[in-house]
Amino acid sequence: MRKPLAFTIALGIAGSIASARGDSFPPGVTYPLHPATLQPSGLAPPLPSTRRYVLIWKDQLADAVNPISDAQKQFIVTHYVGTQKLFKHQIDEYRAMNPNFMMLVYHLAYGLNGADQPNPVGNITGPENYGQEDTDTFTPWVAMNGGDREPAYEHGVNTGNTNNRISYPDPYWLMDIASTEWRNYLFQTLIEWQAFPTAKSSGVFLDVAFFPWYDYSPDMWWAAPMLAGDGSRTALRDWWNPRATDYFNAMRAAFAPDANHPRYLVIPNPDALVDSTDEPAFLDGTDGVFTENWQAVTKDAGDWNLSVKRLCRYVTGKAKVWMADVTSAGTDLMISDREMLIGTYLLIRNGTSYYMLGNSDITWYPEYEIDLGGYVDEPPSDLEQLKVAGDGGANGGLYLRRHVSGLVLVNSSDFAQTYTMSTPMKRASFSGGGAVADDGTLPTYSLAYDNDVPAGPIQLPARSVLILRDPAGAPPPGVEPEDTAAVDGGVAPDAAMAAKSDAAAPAPDLMAAASSAGGCGCAVGGQRGSNSAVAAFVLLLLLGLRALQGRGACVTKRPDVSRLQR
Repeated sequence: MRKPLAFTIALGIAGSIASARGDSFPPGVTYPLHPATLQPSGLAPPLPSTRRYVLIWKDQLADAVNPISDAQKQFIVTHYVGTQKLFKHQIDEYRAMNPNFMMLVYHLAYGLNGADQPNPVGNITGPENYGQEDTDTFTPWVAMNGGDREPAYEHGVNTGNTNNRISYPDPYWLMDIASTEWRNYLFQTLIEWQAFPTAKSSGVFLDVAFFPWYDYSPDMWWAAPMLAGDGSRTALRDWWNPRATDYFNAMRAAFAPDANHPRYLVIPNPDALVDSTDEPAFLDGTDGVFTENWQAVTKDAGDWNLSVKRLCRYVTGKAKVWMADVTSAGTDLMISDREMLIGTYLLIRNGTSYYMLGNSDITWYPEYEIDLGGYVDEPPSDLEQLKVAGDGGANGGLYLRRHVSGLVLVNSSDFAQTYTMSTPMKRASFSGGGAVADDGTLPTYSLAYDNDVPAGPIQLPARSVLILRDPAGAPPPGVEPEDTAAVDGGVAPDAAMAAKSDAAAPAPDLMAAASSAGGCGCAVGGQRGSNSAVAAFVLLLLLGLRALQGRGACVTKRPDVSRLQR
């Protein structure tokens, strides 16, 4: 039973990493990390909450990609929360140090790597196997089940002939995602693959999940009356979306928890969601999204709007999982771009939103440590509900997200925007970061909240971010705002979110009573004015915890396919 107060303090300890408390992230928080309130039920392990802290998911932390020292592995399990595409011995090694370390099994969203293609590429094809999936698993499966393999392939206008298959130059064959043959093979195979880690997989990462038009051969393969109707990309989009939605929903049904396995997540990678034609309505059938090349949102107001409004509409505003993958290393980005990226993440994140700079590099950046005490309200499914100035939409605007101990303001437009502060704040600034050394030594970096922002009007320059914190600082480590009742974010997310009350009053910048008392200066969990006795008790407890811990006032585009299949 969930406690009635609007916050919890994580007190659990996970095996051998308990002693690493002082060197782990978030600082001062014991493991296992606090689970997210809104998440799919039945996972093993549950997803850690990102309502307060920026938690890091990294791409393919495997020795085969980059050599990883023992000290770096210890850093990984105490600073990152998960990864994808590992062999059994690799995930077992991480989970021996942190049993709750998450992992997604890798597969192409719609494709099959085949040895019968020019310049074939290999991939993981089992617990400890790397090879050709067609040769290693698909062909044996067809033989064992006595079926016909050809109906599993997409053929476009023509059917049943190997010469009429649709190919992608990675290379792989495009499969018929509506066919019983392909679904039976894929779902059964992925259930087997996801069961191999010691504590089971968290789910499956489905790569190259953008609409199958760019570089597919033959060109405009979908142009036929019995398929999309014509060769336009809008016709493909409108035909593909319901097919892919049904496909992913069927996959989620197959991955539902039963006596043999826990629930497994369905997480596609459709790239950064900045293509103006390709509306990803199929995300309604998934458990979330992995947005590779997400640095694309820094290009202009239009790209920012396309990606961010879609993330709100299909993912964070529907209690689903978001993995924001900025493939560029932080050291290759300007600070202004890093501010835009982390600010936008903080603007729309929900309790299962994970972040990274770089792919498989073992790095650490100061913006990961930004702590505003946790957001007050869940993100809306309509981005424009966060707008406080400007036109909004493709023209951009000024957007605001309130947190327990601060504010996040993002100006996505090409013009300066003004916002009026009701109370003074401290601006967050950061610099540095980079590679973690072989001996586990962190890079040089800084994060400070030492820029005074007075009450009154403030002007944000075009394409800029302002991250502001209460001068009293954040609540004690581990104190996290949360809802009083859990909702299964993996089942009928629209209904789940509708069941949550959105009747709470808008939050002021600071809670005056707490501020005058020298507390954190903000309400916990957005539950202002509900019961004065409970509010007073919460405030006194927060102040007592802070004192005990010695905390005073705290100082039309192409998808980028170059990295999609690895």
